[in-house]
Amino acid sequence: MPPKFKFEKEEIVQTAVGIVRQHGWNGLSARSIAKELNASTKPIYGYFKSMAVLEEAVVEFKFGRRQRGLDVGRASSPVGGSNEGEIKEMI
Repeated sequence: MPPKFKFEKEEIVQTAVGIVRQHGWNGLSARSIAKELNASTKPIYGYFKSMAVLEEAVVEFKFGRRQRGLDVGRASSPVGGSNEGEIKEMI
């Protein structure tokens, strides 16, 4: 049976959105999220396979599934390439 975490997946995503708003995408890491939640990184990686998956969840949370077709310029992250500024402004 997998361990139970004291955080829900949505709370992690909302915390990540707040970090991106305040510090930009470069400030987003499992450690920065864990620090905000006063926890270890274990629950974050328990819900998300990688930071790339978490970054996708942040974009999806903020823009919804209808924005899934947005070309963001980098396959492993929702930021990068020529659209990075546009995505930062949207968040």
